[in-house]
Amino acid sequence: MDNHFDQWGNNNQNQYQNQNQYQGQNQGPYNYQGPMPEAIFINGTLNRGALKEDSRAAFGLKYGTALGATVIPGLITGGLACIPFIGPLISFFVSPVFQVGGVRVNNRVAAKDPAASLDGPNGLFSIFNRFWETFASIFVTQLFIFLWSLLLVVPGIIKSYSWFLVPYILADNPNMSGEDARDLSARMMYGHRLELFVLQLSFLGWAILGLLTLGLLDVFYIGPWLSVTISDYYLNLKQLENIDPGNYGSNYGPTGGNNYYGGNGPDWNSNNNGGYGPDMNGNN
Repeated sequence: MDNHFDQWGNNNQNQYQNQNQYQGQNQGPYNYQGPMPEAIFINGTLNRGALKEDSRAAFGLKYGTALGATVIPGLITGGLACIPFIGPLISFFVSPVFQVGGVRVNNRVAAKDPAASLDGPNGLFSIFNRFWETFASIFVTQLFIFLWSLLLVVPGIIKSYSWFLVPYILADNPNMSGEDARDLSARMMYGHRLELFVLQLSFLGWAILGLLTLGLLDVFYIGPWLSVTISDYYLNLKQLENIDPGNYGSNYGPTGGNNYYGGNGPDWNSNNNGGYGPDMNGNN
């Protein structure tokens, strides 16, 4: 299905030769191991084969972590929902927060961060110190999408893809407001909505195969791999658009001197709000 991967491998050897320079700029414990962003987005166009192979490699390095980040939230929220009376309400409130926590872990898995873990300062539960703010941001986003869907199906679908990256942006910068996260997501996804839809659709064959295994393949392989793939897509899109979510907010705005476009590029320094290691342009 993704017959561009061989071409990518043949045409981007020089990019991998420059990878040591990329890694040499690391100023923290995180050492970037993925391909250069130009290998994933060739002239601004997503190379699905390259992305899926890169995410498969990252997934293989941290299989247990990716599996846990994908499965554990569902097990906990599902278990809570089984508690009579109060359980479904508790599950309703914790599900959006777990969603962002799982994304936070899988973002680090996708980045091939050797420190990616289910616990610790960037683990599955790390986002709970911003519980109500995170819940409100995700809930309001989903409510808006629902209201748009009441108008017509197509506007709802468009909005769902415009705001698709809200959990990923909040995982990068938990202090960001939901309004700013939606604005930034819409800006990042402009011109990429169909691209993301096709990327998800490319897993359809795997989904059919998962049905033949009574869902076991979905749980233990396809679901975690897809989650890491979307995280990988987000990280590379952030580089393509030269965006730092940690420097974007209502106090800055796209015209307020922030680092939205240009500047120092995407800040992945764990000491800042990006949370994934070095500024990939070496300007930390």
